[in-house]
Amino acid sequence: MLSVAEIIKRSFVAWASNFIIVLPFVFIGIASAVLAIPLLTIFWIWAISLNPASLIKITAKSFVSYFLSSPFFIPFLIFLIIFIIALIFVSAYFGGGAVGMAKEIWQGKKISLGTMHRYGKYFLFRYAGALVILSLIGTGILAAIMGLFALPFLLTRQSAWLLLVFPGFVLVFLLLCFFILTPFYMINENLSIAESIGKSCCVVKRNYVSFLGILFLFFVMQLGVGLLNLVPFAGLVSGFVNLLIFVPVQTLAMMLFAIDRSKKFRT
Repeated sequence: MLSVAEIIKRSFVAWASNFIIVLPFVFIGIASAVLAIPLLTIFWIWAISLNPASLIKITAKSFVSYFLSSPFFIPFLIFLIIFIIALIFVSAYFGGGAVGMAKEIWQGKKISLGTMHRYGKYFLFRYAGALVILSLIGTGILAAIMGLFALPFLLTRQSAWLLLVFPGFVLVFLLLCFFILTPFYMINENLSIAESIGKSCCVVKRNYVSFLGILFLFFVMQLGVGLLNLVPFAGLVSGFVNLLIFVPVQTLAMMLFAIDRSKKFRT
């Protein structure tokens, strides 16, 4: 069984030797930006259609209701729905391709854009379904936990109770960790969505501390790079570093962890 440090070390080495694995994430970023253009265009047209007197009257509190009553809301809503559906399938295609590339890297195979296309196409609908289901699960957990932790504030209206929101978010994260390996087991072992979720939960449960260790180390690395946002004109650099280094390396690390701990799981 590999240690956390060994998994991260091997993942960085594999990333350096297979830099093409960054392309799926670059494509996701480009596609997301392109898909967002109609939404931003509609919002921009609405904004410039307002006269200065209207802008002065709009407050932060009335902004939403003002936009909902505008003739631009329906087109915006239509494009928002299209954007969400398209983004799910874009993420499924390129995300599935990236996970498939990570799988083949650890199998010692040479990867290419053809590898990405093969896995992205094969797992497209299954991966998209998993994204939807996991989003619903995550939303349910968030709503339940935050509703529970916010209950004292809602009952007493004392702002001190709002401090419970922070441990609430931590608990939500700790619970969501159980589902992170779902797409990796789906693609590595060609499992169904339900089987992938089940195996992810079981493996993470048996290796919870080491799994949190990997996530924490990547969080620290990304946080360190994120400090560049405090430096003028350097914020864009942190975004590229995360996109080109930490996201693909973390994908490799998650796949290696899934493969390594799956062996222990079977025994």
